[in-house]
Amino acid sequence: MAEEVNVGPGTGNEVSVPKEKKATPEDVVTRWPLYEWFEFPEFEPPDRITFGCDTAPNCSKQATTTWAVSKRADVGFHVVEYQCTLCGKRGLFFAYVVSQTSVKVLSRMPIRK
Repeated sequence: MAEEVNVGPGTGNEVSVPKEKKATPEDVVTRWPLYEWFEFPEFEPPDRITFGCDTAPNCSKQATTTWAVSKRADVGFHVVEYQCTLCGKRGLFFAYVVSQTSVKVLSRMPIRK
């Protein structure tokens, strides 16, 4: 079994990834700690993610559903909004900033449509 490392200890959003595996862009969008710079050259949020949706009756029966990008904006920082493709009633607001080699997650908030 691969040794795991915790990233972002003390944030409540710890991410365990095997040492030999790098985090994916989906990991960054769905569960990476907020307000911490980390190395991720050329980060680009994916067009689709797998995430939980609790909207009844369809989504609440699924452990996870597919979410697709519904909006993108650059307003001094980058914003991506995802929407559940099963019900269309839940969204995920994701905001981040990038440098040449790093990214920092500023916000990740579920929203109701």
